[in-house]
Amino acid sequence: MDVFLNGQKILTEYFRISGSQPILVQENQYQYNPGKSEETAYQEIYNNQYLQGQKDEAINKGDSLLSEGRYEEAVYFYDQAVNQDPNNWNNWKVFNSKGDALFKQGKYEEAIQAYNKAIELTPENPIAYGRKGAALKALGRADESDVAYAT
Repeated sequence: MDVFLNGQKILTEYFRISGSQPILVQENQYQYNPGKSEETAYQEIYNNQYLQGQKDEAINKGDSLLSEGRYEEAVYFYDQAVNQDPNNWNNWKVFNSKGDALFKQGKYEEAIQAYNKAIELTPENPIAYGRKGAALKALGRADESDVAYAT
């Protein structure tokens, strides 16, 4: 049996008995579910890794298309990446890149929406604020742009 899953069984039982809350599991690790067979648990891990691989491929394709100036296609692949794992906080990077592709097309309002989503996921990240400021400036909204740059 996998050491990680065995350790998770022990922790799960401890938290069940003590009534405490389980610790958060780091990214790319999956908490053991005592109601599932070992085979089912491994299948779930495999499925999650497969989906992560698809997401990574979509991000890489989007990045490649962005660098080639194929912005509409890049936006499509960034959307595909987010759809693979919509609740991942790390999607801020994808939203930044999507915003960049939209910005390059002159779609400033849509770019601002993408940057806002990146900001929502990581409010302390200055990259999205700066890029949002540039989009606001391109729309002639200097006051809002200054606020974004200052944040």
